[in-house]
Amino acid sequence: MNPSAAKVQCPFCLGHPRVKQDGTMYQHDRGARVKTLCPGAGKSKEEAIAARVLEKRQLAGEATIESGRQDPVDPEDIF
Repeated sequence: MNPSAAKVQCPFCLGHPRVKQDGTMYQHDRGARVKTLCPGAGKSKEEAIAARVLEKRQLAGEATIESGRQDPVDPEDIF
């Protein structure tokens, strides 16, 4: 009898798909009624988490991250 493959929790659909030996998740669907391919399918758990964080930032409007120093605000400019 073969041991079953390991399972992880997908950060997109919160399901528990099986994991291949190379660390990527098998193809799986998202949703119960409307079966669509989950964006986390075919990715490793770490890649799926990073994609989920990026998706949340894009939806929140934080896609661009500004780097560098900002000039301090002069109190006289406020009034």
